[in-house]
Order: sequence, then structure tokens, then C-alpha cells
Amino acid sequence: MATNWPNSVQTFTNPSPGDSLSSPSHADQHATVNDTVEALQQHAGLVFIKEQDIQTSPSVSSVTVTNVFSSTFRDYMAVVSGVQCSVYATPFLCRYGSGATYYGSFWDGSVVSSISASSDGLVVGSTGAGAPIVGMKIMFGCPNLAQRSTIQGHSFTSLWYGAGQDLDTTPQTDFTLRLTSGVFFNGNIRVYGFNNG
Repeated sequence: MATNWPNSVQTFTNPSPGDSLSSPSHADQHATVNDTVEALQQHAGLVFIKEQDIQTSPSVSSVTVTNVFSSTFRDYMAVVSGVQCSVYATPFLCRYGSGATYYGSFWDGSVVSSISASSDGLVVGSTGAGAPIVGMKIMFGCPNLAQRSTIQGHSFTSLWYGAGQDLDTTPQTDFTLRLTSGVFFNGNIRVYGFNNG
């Protein structure tokens, strides 16, 4: 029996103690499970890659997440949560490992600003002293391909949004989050890959 996934949820017949290998068919059971696992690998949406806590002792103003981008996935998402920093309304900058040239823009809740030919990275959100970021997400477009890649992010705590592109066409494996001032008190980063299907 072939799998029904992803068109519908696959059901399985569990054998009972004393059942023979032909009732239910042992070969059919294996074939269905194998087909379902293969289908899950092809059609699962977000695939967890890595989790990393932000170092707080000693205090740091930047954190690099290594070995998360590869040829396995085309696009990625990072969820940054529980972040606190020492300075109010501090913008977050995000860049790939190369720190190349970035163009983009961001909205701080009232004004749209442009980032032109910056090597620091792109603004992807902001935080406030003592206030955790809830639901800060950063999307990475094609970071491990030999082409221009994109970064976009937003944080709901202070309603900052930012997006832009990296002009460097070198495939990247890492990214860095950096505060423009102050240091981190705590925080967590989880990275997911979008299944290519």
C-alpha cells in the first residue's frame, strides 16, 4: 500500500501480539511506512535546524549562528525570542558571515529610512530595555546560493520592520545579529529551513 501523504493523513494498522507476518502484511507495512517517511522528507514545511542561546556571561553585543545555511534548503527563517538588552529601543542589525555590502530600508513605526551601501548589515527589528521581543522573525532568501541573497525581519515589541539584499554572491553558512548599542541580557535563536518540496 502506498502512502496517502500529503493529500491526507496516513493511517496504519498496528499488529497485535500473536499476529502472523501476513496479517497484516509485514511487507506492506514496511512499504507504507517507508513511502510515508520519504513523503514527509519531501513535503514537510519548516524543518528545525539549530537552537542557540545568546551568550550573556560575559555580556556580548553580537551573536553569530554558525553552520545553518547549506544546499539542503533554499530559504530559511530564524525565530528570536526572549531577548532583553541594556539600552532602550536598540535596533538589531543582521548580516551574513561575509559582512559584504547591503542595500535596504526599515520602518521604525513612524519613519521609513534607507540603508545604502552598508557593510554593517540590515535592520531587522528593535527591542527595549527589560522588554522581551515576542515573535521576532527573520527570513533569509537564498543565503547558500551563488547569487544575491535577501534578509527581512520584524519585531512586534516596537513595530520595526526591515528588508534588503546582500550584494555578495558568495554562498553563506552563518549569520550574525548585532545590537547597535548596549549588550544582551538573554535570548534564544531557533533556525528552520523551508523544505524545497
